[in-house]
Amino acid sequence: MRLHPVVSGALAMGFLAVTAFWLFLPQLLRNGVDEKAIGEYCKLMDLLKGLLTF
Repeated sequence: MRLHPVVSGALAMGFLAVTAFWLFLPQLLRNGVDEKAIGEYCKLMDLLKGLLTF
């Protein structure tokens, strides 16, 4: 019995996403990359708000 290509493709992409989160997310959280990225995004927004005064 074979699955429909849409179903098998969705299952494969789901497996890849879960595996990627499982392998890479703990390392990023441990090193504080998420906090650094959020901080840099906030600084970028402050810069853009300063440039675009209405």
